[in-house]
Amino acid sequence: MQTRHRARGVKVLKAVSSPLRLQILSLLLDKGALSYTELMNSLKMNPSRDAGKFAYHLKFLLKADLIEADAETKKYYLTDLGKMVLEVADRVEKKVFKPRGMLVRTSHFMLEAFDANKIANSLIKEAKIGKGTVIHDQVNLYHCEIGKNCKIDAYVYIEEGVKIGDNCKIRPFVFIPTGVSIHDNVFIGPGVVFTNDKHPRAHGQWTLLKTQIQEDASIGARSVILPGVTVGKGAIIGAGSVVTKDVPEYSIVAGNPARILRHLKPQ
Repeated sequence: MQTRHRARGVKVLKAVSSPLRLQILSLLLDKGALSYTELMNSLKMNPSRDAGKFAYHLKFLLKADLIEADAETKKYYLTDLGKMVLEVADRVEKKVFKPRGMLVRTSHFMLEAFDANKIANSLIKEAKIGKGTVIHDQVNLYHCEIGKNCKIDAYVYIEEGVKIGDNCKIRPFVFIPTGVSIHDNVFIGPGVVFTNDKHPRAHGQWTLLKTQIQEDASIGARSVILPGVTVGKGAIIGAGSVVTKDVPEYSIVAGNPARILRHLKPQ
């Protein structure tokens, strides 16, 4: 009996270990029963691109008995156990994480509240960090603003004035200088470099050119984004590309310089 209860407890803990699954539970608590499509729309997920990922997380919650599906209405609703788990999560958040609203991954299995004494190898100076955002070690953040539920991997360098929206994922070794704005739900692959001046010098005057990465865009690994461009909504930039001009929304570009390969159907 005890072993069975322990196994169920482990299943519940695994189910709520994902920020997305917690978002689903919170939505059902706030809005009541929702259909599959309503949940995806509320999470601003792309049905054609994110359906597999969403179904995977939904199945996790169903198996843990945190949500149930109504066969007649085809809607999902929060169970009593799901409500209880959210209540506990809220208490933990208020007690541990709310003062900073930022989590730091200190090992493969551990998330902790930010502690400047522990994360000695990172430099986070007056950065505004949204609720639920995870910051890995070995990062440099200067006077920037990062939204909610983002993931900032190790060895990321973000300069003053940079704004990053909600639900973004920035992989290791990314450089984002002053003048760059990244909207919601953007993926930045490892080793991507943004620039902000077409004629950089070690000393003297320089011209700041602003760059915009619009929502739902994805930038492949080791791409270089030259200054003053706009990457449109839902656009995809292939790995290793050099982007020298604006990228239209819902287009796929690649190469040096990056050229349009094809257009995607807007979602």
